[in-house]
Amino acid sequence: MRTTRDAPSASPAYQLVGLAALAFSLCGCGTISYVAQAARGQYELYRRARPLDEVRNNPCTPSDRKKLLDEIPHIREFAQTQGLNVRNNYRQFVQLDRDHVVWFVNASAPLAFEPKTFWFPIIGSFPGLGWFDENDAKGFAETLRSDGWDVSLRGVSAFSTGGWFEDPLVSSMLQGGDSALGRLVNVILHESVHATVLLKNQQYFNESLASFVADTMTPQYLGARYGKHSVEYVAYEDNYIQRQRYGKQFIDTYDQLNELYRSRHSAKVKLERKSQLLWELSRELDLEHPANNATLIGARLYGIGTAEFGTLLDRCAGNWRRFLPTSASLGAEGFRTDQQENFGSIVTRLADKECLPEPSPEVAVPSEKPSRRPGFVRRRKR
Repeated sequence: MRTTRDAPSASPAYQLVGLAALAFSLCGCGTISYVAQAARGQYELYRRARPLDEVRNNPCTPSDRKKLLDEIPHIREFAQTQGLNVRNNYRQFVQLDRDHVVWFVNASAPLAFEPKTFWFPIIGSFPGLGWFDENDAKGFAETLRSDGWDVSLRGVSAFSTGGWFEDPLVSSMLQGGDSALGRLVNVILHESVHATVLLKNQQYFNESLASFVADTMTPQYLGARYGKHSVEYVAYEDNYIQRQRYGKQFIDTYDQLNELYRSRHSAKVKLERKSQLLWELSRELDLEHPANNATLIGARLYGIGTAEFGTLLDRCAGNWRRFLPTSASLGAEGFRTDQQENFGSIVTRLADKECLPEPSPEVAVPSEKPSRRPGFVRRRKR
């Protein structure tokens, strides 16, 4: 396990070039092309970034956007006091010329919830890939489909470099409606968890932990800053409940299909029943694209271990500055396999031990990087 690194001192552009060059020397052609597009996309974000204060103070900035931008320093301060490593993230703003910052593609076996994983030197494996160009994402998704995989492609509003670089605030993170501020708080807290605790080759753990922390912290922030009867708090809670109901339907279908796939029925029967269940889900939720195994894996990725994380937080007396380093103390070596889905028992064993004490202010929360409330899916990264 390594201690979370300080914000990089070299310029982001040079770091991206260096990372891409390293990947080129170690990878096959497919990985090279992927890393190259990632480097180009990241560089383009840095090239277009403007100081957040400049955008906030610009008289041409719409008032509703300015309100959200004005909240950023308060969110950063809150996150830091709770033990999150905010670093120099969200001090820059990027106005995108598209609705999504990246497009996420993941794949699954058609008759089992077995995700296709993608491996890279240094940073490890992932059960999906993000693309900065929609056409590149569509081309990659089509290649996977032609190989027989169930494939999901969706646009996402935010992402994290996991502490490798300084993440800017992008315009896709700023949404409309009364719940916009609460959703912005949630996404920044979620991404900040990735910059604080990130276990190599364990994306189910990483995303579920980040969702639990953000979903639990967000009402704490809104309640303290605006009050539990404020428009901001009530609107966020209403939106959260709606997302929970939406997510539960995904998980219910996942559970039914998982039981089906493990049964002794023939492949023909399984495919027929699968088609029926997914059609019903897509109709009930009015999904833009028909759901498949990859869709359900993408949803489940954010909602595992909620009860176990809650027990661990209780064990730490509700203190995030104890909970976060205790969570990071697991280390990737504590898991049986890479991308382990059912990790709840691991967190339970951790909760049975003594919660770690608060680190001193100058000590970063440990993280395995290159190294209380139900949470579910959202947004962005969701």
